[in-house]
Formats: sequence, structure tokens, C-alpha cells
Amino acid sequence: MKSLALTLLAIVPWTIGWTNTQAVASAVCYTQDGTDESDKPAEGEDDGKKDEHLKEWPTLENKSGAAKEVKRLVKARTEEMGLDAAIKLKEIGTGVTPALLKSLGITRDEDTIARIHDVLDAVTGPMHTRLLAEHFESKKVNVRRYVLGRVAQLPDSGVAKQAEAAWAAASSERSRWEKDDKYLAALCCASAGSEVGLELLITYAGKKWGKVREQLALALPSLRNDALTSKLIERFGNKERQAQVNCLRLLSLCGTKASFGYIRPLLDSGDGSLKKAAINACRGIIENKPPLGDISVFDAIELAQKWKDRL
Repeated sequence: MKSLALTLLAIVPWTIGWTNTQAVASAVCYTQDGTDESDKPAEGEDDGKKDEHLKEWPTLENKSGAAKEVKRLVKARTEEMGLDAAIKLKEIGTGVTPALLKSLGITRDEDTIARIHDVLDAVTGPMHTRLLAEHFESKKVNVRRYVLGRVAQLPDSGVAKQAEAAWAAASSERSRWEKDDKYLAALCCASAGSEVGLELLITYAGKKWGKVREQLALALPSLRNDALTSKLIERFGNKERQAQVNCLRLLSLCGTKASFGYIRPLLDSGDGSLKKAAINACRGIIENKPPLGDISVFDAIELAQKWKDRL
């Protein structure tokens, strides 16, 4: 099974779906935790909580055994061998990450990359973001794309400077980074609470919403604030229909209650796509829920009325 990270790796030509549902579920959980404003101390103020982010990778008790399993994972001649090695590496835990990243930087085989991503997704989490961030500007394309994509799933304001540096590297006129790298750097910046690269994400949201919505849903909530809400409405809110739909979609991910005055009239829109986008914006802002799929005209009218009563 291709991991969520492989999906982020293969952004273009947009042919791989988000298949790792466990990774998605855990990442959504991390996003909600990471974007809780009440958990963020004022600048210069100690929040009184112990920083649980690791400063170094755990030491392996059996380095030779771990190295053997990494080799089996990379060189797997059969699916069974790869699965067995993956299971054992997941049992060994986070300490195998450096060896896996090293192997990831060497291999070009897509199946091998997928197996490595699968294990890395399982052994890394919120406490490892600072360590993964050390590889944001790796010269190994597979490594930097994995770590940027993975950390984008795990919002952490502590990696903002590294994410912004990665964006600068990707945006440089002399940069050899491809557009996939630039998108991932922008995604990681947003997840870390930085608006650097936001313009690119807005462009992707407008042109490839169906492909990037789940990725943006993990990153953009870290930017949720009244100022950005006002900017989005001022910029897109009073233009043609598609611009309004795009605005509502963005508001569903990073908008605040300050947008309700704009959204409420659109719940009465005779345009089905606008009404649905307004409903989804309410769901995202108030309940932090994903957009609804296809809904009937009757259901849309009923839901719109319910949301009007709540606003």
C-alpha cells in the first residue's frame, strides 16, 4: 500500500490517491492539537508545559539487527519479505529513522520508496518534527520531500524557520528544486503557522481542490485567524461565482467566526455550488469537519437553514 507520504511525493501528475487512512486519521488528530490557540503561549512567555520534542533519535539496542531489517526492507525480493521486515522495523521503533532516511536518499525504486515511507509513517510522530526538520534542505530529493510532507501533517510552530528556509531554497532563481518541492515547502510553512508560500497554496486550492484538499486540511488550520479571514473575503469574496466558491473553501480550513457575516447570505444562494460551499465553510469553521460529498437539493436547503439558525 502506498503511504500518505508517497502521495505527497507524487503530487504531479496527481495520479496517486491518499490511501493510508491510518496516517490521515492520526495526522488530523495532530493538526487539531497543533492548532489549538489556547495551547500557544504569548511571545516570550513560558507555557509551563514540558517540551516533548526529541532532540536526538533514540539509540538502538541492536544496531546490527536493525541494519539487517533495513536491508531486507530495501532489497525485498518478495512481498512477504518486505512485509516481514516492515513489521520488525515498526517493532524496533523510532530509532531506525536515520537509517531509513539514508536508504530513502539512495533508492529510486518506487516500491522500495513506498515500503520505507510506510515504516517512517509508523515510527515518527509529533515529537519528532524538529529532528525531521533538519533534513528539509537535504540534497536527496526523496528525503526532503518525505520530511517536508510528513512534518506538514504534524503542525509545529517550532519548525517555522526551517520551513521558511526550505521555501527560500525552493524559490531561489538558481534553485534546482522542482515545483513539487516548492509546494511541499509552502505546505510545511502553513502547517508551522507561517504565511510564507500561502499564495502558492491558494493557487493550488483554486486549480486542484479535489487533489489537494486533504493535504491543505492538515496544514491551513494553523493559519486560522481573523486577519487572514478578512483578507480572503476582501480579495475573493465579492467576485464571480467560482472565486466565491474558492473563498468559501479556504475559509472552511482557515477561516474564523469573523466570516459569518459574509457566509450567512450565501446560505440562501440559488446557486447549488455556492450554497454547498457555504455549508461546508460552516462545518469547517464551527465543527472542524470535512466537506460533505454530493448532497441533494432538498438536503442542501435543510442544512443551509440549520446553519443559518446557528450563526
